[in-house]
Amino acid sequence: MAGPDIVMYEQEFNQIKTILAKLRTDSNAQVVFLVDKNGQQIATAGDVENIDATSLASLTAGNVAATDGLAKLIGEREFSILFHEGEKDNIHISIVASRVILVVIFDERSSLGLVRLRVKRASAELAEVFAGRAARYAEPGFHPIRQRRTRACAHQRRVSHPGKADPMKKTSIALLALAVACASACAPKVNDPADVQAVKQSVEAFAKAMNAGDAEGLVAMMTDKSIYADNHFPVAVGKAAVQPRYAAQFSMFNTEFQAPVDEVRVVGDTAVSRGTWKITLTPKAGGLAPIVDRGSWMALSSRQADGSWKWDSVVPNSDQPMPGATADGADEQAIAKLEQDWADAMVKGDFAVLESNLAKEWTLTEDGQTTTRAQALGAFKSGAYKVESATLRDLRVFVLGDAAIATMVVETKGTLMGKPVPPMSRSTDFFVKRGGQWQAVSTQNTAIKQ
Repeated sequence: MAGPDIVMYEQEFNQIKTILAKLRTDSNAQVVFLVDKNGQQIATAGDVENIDATSLASLTAGNVAATDGLAKLIGEREFSILFHEGEKDNIHISIVASRVILVVIFDERSSLGLVRLRVKRASAELAEVFAGRAARYAEPGFHPIRQRRTRACAHQRRVSHPGKADPMKKTSIALLALAVACASACAPKVNDPADVQAVKQSVEAFAKAMNAGDAEGLVAMMTDKSIYADNHFPVAVGKAAVQPRYAAQFSMFNTEFQAPVDEVRVVGDTAVSRGTWKITLTPKAGGLAPIVDRGSWMALSSRQADGSWKWDSVVPNSDQPMPGATADGADEQAIAKLEQDWADAMVKGDFAVLESNLAKEWTLTEDGQTTTRAQALGAFKSGAYKVESATLRDLRVFVLGDAAIATMVVETKGTLMGKPVPPMSRSTDFFVKRGGQWQAVSTQNTAIKQ
């Protein structure tokens, strides 16, 4: 939930900048931002020349607000960490001291693990800064704004003469009335019903064009500078970049799309809207199953010179697991454990584990030669194949329903028929789930030349 704007002393600001600069260096990140939950930028570190900092701060705050809503739906207080993975750049978002948002943008020169490690330390340091600030402001009688106003008024105090009109007082009242009138007239409109409806209509027009397969109509609410960060695709800038993407989609799929609007917030000529979406893509080629996806979206819009509303940025997020992943990760963990148990069983000579993990049709293809399950188990039992150690590295698991693929690098020390086996190989295992149990049905190994 948004709170009052943050006011701080220069010393506190310098401490924050130092922490952000160190975080950027230690995590090898491109840019580090600190914003408050109102979407106001507090401090940055890194090259921000090519980044729309204002939009980034606003969309980040909106993203956090949206996920806070999702958290509450499932009984969580908040999701303290968010991560968006792109083709080249990634964004790591974390909430610090329940008040500010720490944003780290990084590419392939860093890693998610390193960023998380450095963010954890920086978050603790930032929390100390904000805790000290809160303690200082909580001291009895401490109110820097009131104190400054009191001193200012003391210099202006004058003695009034009874029965005589005070021209200064009349002037001050007149100026105050003028200032109030000006402020009322010049203040930006907030959530004007006509503006809220116009923003909603832009989303409705987008959905209508999507269902009609109208790529040109779909970008009508965008400009040449609109930022469109769609799921599983590189960020597209400008409607000319977005239109061909959907034209290709419409040529292959019939589309059913809904994008209900949950909330619109308008201040003057800027609006932030959010909602949910669902899409069903039915291949025009017969015999293929539809693709269904759903999630949430957030858009930043601005009023144009002609009074219309256009999208500056739009970010849809899918709440479905990434391709090759399950929602809770249970299958991935089960297969990863199976792989480790398999490696341990080879060292210990545990034939029961090997027989349980290998399906009857399992085969090993290695350097162009195929070995059956019976042949492999026989080599273990006879002692022809001896393994002293087996270490797995870079293990990755991809689950597709009741089928899965695991890839890894295996470092092995052992012998086959008295000869050393290749010390390092790249291995791919194929699994199927039967009766709730995962079993390997095929393994392919390729020796890595040293």
